[in-house]
Amino acid sequence: MDKIEPKYIQAVELIKKAILQSQYKAIRLANQEQLKLYFGIGRYISENSRNGFWGTGALEIISAQLKNDLPGLMGFGVSSLKNMRIFYEAWATLEEKSPTAIGDLQLLENEPITIRQPQLSNLDGFPMQEFFAVPFTHHIRISLDERLGRAQRRQHYHQYHGMD
Repeated sequence: MDKIEPKYIQAVELIKKAILQSQYKAIRLANQEQLKLYFGIGRYISENSRNGFWGTGALEIISAQLKNDLPGLMGFGVSSLKNMRIFYEAWATLEEKSPTAIGDLQLLENEPITIRQPQLSNLDGFPMQEFFAVPFTHHIRISLDERLGRAQRRQHYHQYHGMD
């Protein structure tokens, strides 16, 4: 290959940088949307299972039907659905007017339970952008560690992203 002129090397470097930045941004946005979906599904599962609307085996039935209706769907097995509920319950206080945030776990009898995007408030001192940058599997690991209190979880995000 002939020697590449500096102007083309510069063009390649600029284009390469733009590609990598765009890919990184797309991954972060996809992760954010995925976390919002999992949070919403987790809320829906929590409200239905914790309030006795669903019986034993509900998640098995739902998971099997999802796989049947959406062939090739991955990430919605029984354990994943349970993890979505754990994720929601661990972070429900981030959502404005969540049952946990307002201390009222009772639903109105006529109030339909829906899957909706979370309405997360930007709590003072909470690194919301970093929260959405952390992959779901890391959130679950944090949520499952019962020894971590809310303040320690917040500190984890600060340390994980070098904010201290």
